[in-house]
Amino acid sequence: RVKQQLSAHGLTPEEWGGETIMCDVSAITGMGIADLLENLAVTAEISELTANPQAPARGRVIEARKDPNRGVICTLLVEEGTLERGDTVVAGMGMGRVRTMRDDKGANVDAAPPSMPIEVFGLSEPPDAGDAFYTVKSLKVAKEVISERREKMRQSATPDRKQVTLATLFSEEGAAETKELRLIVKADVRGSLEPLRNEIEKLEHPEINLNLLYAGLGAVTRSDVDTAIASNAVIIGFHVLVEPAARREAERAGVEVRNYTVIYNVVDDLKHAMEQMLTPEEHEEVTGHAEVRAVFASSRLGNIAGCYVTDGTLRF
Repeated sequence: RVKQQLSAHGLTPEEWGGETIMCDVSAITGMGIADLLENLAVTAEISELTANPQAPARGRVIEARKDPNRGVICTLLVEEGTLERGDTVVAGMGMGRVRTMRDDKGANVDAAPPSMPIEVFGLSEPPDAGDAFYTVKSLKVAKEVISERREKMRQSATPDRKQVTLATLFSEEGAAETKELRLIVKADVRGSLEPLRNEIEKLEHPEINLNLLYAGLGAVTRSDVDTAIASNAVIIGFHVLVEPAARREAERAGVEVRNYTVIYNVVDDLKHAMEQMLTPEEHEEVTGHAEVRAVFASSRLGNIAGCYVTDGTLRF
């Protein structure tokens, strides 16, 4: 089935007459790993895939996370050049001097040649998975690059402000009935944050506005709780810890902090919360009709109507 789905995107296996090499592998048993490595070596030789180890290092971000004790940890794949300990790196919105590098076996290394995956410590912010990274001459240059990127992001994210007038207030009067569920999301790594944010953004309802205030990496902090208090939001934590000060403040202010380890549990709970926020629909069901024939006055019971049931049933 997977091969059929890949064929729909133009990736036809060799056994079906295509040009795409496909290897059946198992990460549990190790089946097919040797075949995979052999095919990679042959493909690289036929395609003459080469890289210059003397060029400035550049490549792609595979994963990034924020550890409360060790800071930002990035998994990088060097595509060209050689990345050395002490180099200044720019990746996404993060930059910094490489303090430590570790290979896939966890051993510290001083240099990473082309095609080598490594873990890097020392960046200021965790970049997104898939972001390009490259080395620059100094921290000053790196700060200028990040400053330009932040300015472009700020300009693109700044909404057009509408002037508030009586006309706009009257037009928005009916829209105020729409309820809003505000969320703050914190996750351990980008690989978890992105699909979680995508699943949350898919939740839509005409009567409820699901507003994701912001999504970030790392533990739930006091700043997150203060933001939730100011905006009346719920904090969603995914594989993260809650700092003791943040937990105490959340309990004091009544801010709800929910921890999850499965994305679908987050989606199910949000759906349930949105259903609880909906206004109940009232349906009127007619069970019968009666005709008032006479009205009798009573000092003890008030007016008494004498009725004749024309159809249906009247019940107490």
